[in-house]
This record gives sequence, C-alpha cells and structure tokens, in this order.
Amino acid sequence: MDKINLQVIRELFGRVVYSHKTHEKEVEIQQKVARDIKIGNILIISFTAGPLLANIITSQRAFLIVGSVFSFLGLAFNIFQLSFDPDKKVSTHKDTANKLWLIRERFVLSLISQMSAYRNRKLY
Repeated sequence: MDKINLQVIRELFGRVVYSHKTHEKEVEIQQKVARDIKIGNILIISFTAGPLLANIITSQRAFLIVGSVFSFLGLAFNIFQLSFDPDKKVSTHKDTANKLWLIRERFVLSLISQMSAYRNRKLY
C-alpha cells in the first residue's frame, strides 16, 4: 500500500472511532439528564403531597395554594418530560454507537485481511 492510501484509511478509521466515542459520551450525558429529571419529578411530587396533606390536617388555605402551585409545576414538568424524552435519546445514541462499533470492527478485520493478503502477494 502506498502512503496516500494508508493516510486515507487512517483518517477514515479515526472518523469512525471518533463518532463512536462521541455517541458513547452522549449516552452517558443523556443518562445523567434522565436520572436528574426523574429525581426532579420525585421532588416535585413530594412537594405537592406535603402541603396538601398539611391542608387536610390543619385546613389552612395557604397549604392548599402551595400544594396547587407545586401540582401545576408537576404537570408542566411531566409535559416537558413527555415532549423531550431523554430515555429515547439514550436508546438512539446507544443504537448508533453499537452500529458504529460494528462498522469499526469490520473495518479493522477487512484491513487486516487485505494487508496480510497484500504482504503474502509481495513475498512471492
């Protein structure tokens, strides 16, 4: 193989490796975002339940207002969560990373077999 072909092959392989790693990093980021959203959802629900239970016990209107505000925030948060589904992004990036990994492995195996065939041909 000449130097130009080898340089092109290295560049293409590097691009595949970089894309694969980028998708793996995005999976990690989106998993953290999904976890944080779930924790936020739990906190909003608990902030909603607390004042509403206090309203039942004490019959104070302020607890009802606070509970209603958190209830509205919980509804808005759930609508946001359904609109921008981070779990779906995680699975999409995982699938893409897996496909790129397969391309990368096939690329390497193909190069190894072609280079060994090329070397064997030169020896004869």
